[in-house]
Amino acid sequence: MSITAGVLAWSIATAVLGTPTAGAKSVDASTRFIFGTQWRRPLVRDGMHREIPLSFGQPGISEKHRLVVAGTGEGEVRALSLHDGALVWRYTYEAEFESAVTVLVADGDEDALVSSRDGVLHALGAADGKYRWSADLGAESRAAAAVVGDRIFVTTTHNSIHVLGAADGRVLWKRSRSRPSTLTVHGHARAAVDGERVFTCYSDGYVVAYAVEDGRELWSRQLSVTGGPFIDADADPVMAGGRLFVGSFSDGLYALDPVSGAVLWRRRVGSVNRLAVDGGRLLVANGNGDIWALDHVSGAKVFKTRIATGPISRLLVDRGMIVLAAGRSGLVVLDSMTGKPVQATALSSRALSDPGWSRNDLALITSDGYLHAFRIGKSGILQ
Repeated sequence: MSITAGVLAWSIATAVLGTPTAGAKSVDASTRFIFGTQWRRPLVRDGMHREIPLSFGQPGISEKHRLVVAGTGEGEVRALSLHDGALVWRYTYEAEFESAVTVLVADGDEDALVSSRDGVLHALGAADGKYRWSADLGAESRAAAAVVGDRIFVTTTHNSIHVLGAADGRVLWKRSRSRPSTLTVHGHARAAVDGERVFTCYSDGYVVAYAVEDGRELWSRQLSVTGGPFIDADADPVMAGGRLFVGSFSDGLYALDPVSGAVLWRRRVGSVNRLAVDGGRLLVANGNGDIWALDHVSGAKVFKTRIATGPISRLLVDRGMIVLAAGRSGLVVLDSMTGKPVQATALSSRALSDPGWSRNDLALITSDGYLHAFRIGKSGILQ
């Protein structure tokens, strides 16, 4: 399962992802911008004792304590050493944890936030797993929380947003929309905060802007107007160049004025469900395995890459790389300037969840319940 940087990484990526955009500059896959596999550890029981058919969730990484924290479908939150995968602590509860872990700085230390299947958000000490506080959200939150200052912004599967105090989890305000009666796509958008406004998208196809201070609705806009089997707006809203970008599964990509919600431009992108920002460019992915880079001012295409073995996870962008999980392709790394693949590492099973990335460390949970740890610049020393 190890992969070394260089020719091997490039050959695997080319075989899985195909030829990159014509005229793209060469990418040296032997640079330190390659993730080597360090270790993998099971998070759930296997063999004859296995009860969890598929595992999901996004790990969180504690830089201060050098730990990776992950929830499991067996009602545990586990913290493993980034060095060797040794179990450092575990927290047990009566409901499953298969959601995103958010690590936040609290009183000079770090806490791990994770939602359980019964709708409770748990704050645990990142160093020891000790209970700090909990908040009943009424529904599970599968997306990572947004933490800005002393506030936590959490969205849930029941079309709601909750704003909590970071110190004690006290609910400052919450808002919600009715859920559609039709089928919806799995997952939901996280919140985006821009100064005095917070934006979130809902499964009924709307985006809403609220006042950060008191939750007052500033404006709302329907994104899904043409109809279709799915009207969800599940892509995370993002900001770039003073514009707000949102996506509708049925109607495509919108650039909006964040103050008024007015449409600046719109581009038809089928099944859009992932958005990210790379400097002055917008990264867009959809349920068909397509990834675009667009100019955020005009919407003009910079490049397009297709990954046929998805689904595509949320896109993580840093240091000239786009990092994602893509089903049977496992961990995939693209050059963010050209869309050219520089790594595709197959794992123990399909990668269906979002990776967690902090500085040089990355962690990913595969569908068979294994936690995989990677590090930039390491050749791969799987144990």
